[in-house]
Amino acid sequence: MALMNVVFCVAAVLTLWSTGHVSALVTVKHVSSIYLPYNLTSDGPKYNLSSDAVEQNTYDVKEKIIYAAGYEVLHVIDCADASNMKLLYTKFIAGFDLTDIEVCGDVVLVSADNQDSRLDGQLMVFKKHIRGSTVEIDLLKSVPVGAKPDMIYPLEGCKSVLVALEGDAFFDDTGKFIDPEGGVAIVSWPNGPQDSAQSVKTIDFKAFNSKVAELLPSGVRYVYQENNTFSADLEPEYIALDPANKKAYVCLQ
Repeated sequence: MALMNVVFCVAAVLTLWSTGHVSALVTVKHVSSIYLPYNLTSDGPKYNLSSDAVEQNTYDVKEKIIYAAGYEVLHVIDCADASNMKLLYTKFIAGFDLTDIEVCGDVVLVSADNQDSRLDGQLMVFKKHIRGSTVEIDLLKSVPVGAKPDMIYPLEGCKSVLVALEGDAFFDDTGKFIDPEGGVAIVSWPNGPQDSAQSVKTIDFKAFNSKVAELLPSGVRYVYQENNTFSADLEPEYIALDPANKKAYVCLQ
């Protein structure tokens, strides 16, 4: 029996009590599950846990739609009835490993690792699914951002998006070892993501190449040191923002 990727729906109950301080007890209850395919063939959907059919998902509160992204697949799930979720369709995006996904306003933002050109990862912008429609969501644009985009963080108003560029090391077709620079891309649109005008600014970590001797004693790791720079060795994985949306904190692998 093939193992399958699955999305769970749970209900949470929060209980508070006072004993000199506030404590919280959270109880979760399984409501339903839905199994998602990594491929569709003439013989029907194909399922396998190791197929990366789901990497990340996001929830559209207004439309009660879940979008789930995986390797070359984007699933659109109706969860208006949480006890009976339904897969509306699976959109296949050949050549791209979809690494993160977020709903922002009227669009769905997806970070995509380009499997054919590893240095040319994309931020894909899709029009949201219209409830009741049988038409797959449209790709509005695809913005080149850099090597291995791994997380996206849309800012309020959806006019700017932060993209963590992990820049995983890899061997190219000739067997050459390549370790791209890690960084954070800032994609901006004057009037929102459907605007044709846009800008992309990339922040790198080259300023720290001269400070390696200071950083290593504190526990910072420098894995691939031979014929490589420290900034290329760093791999941004996750981004958080301060409440004022003025300062970003970036976790590095």
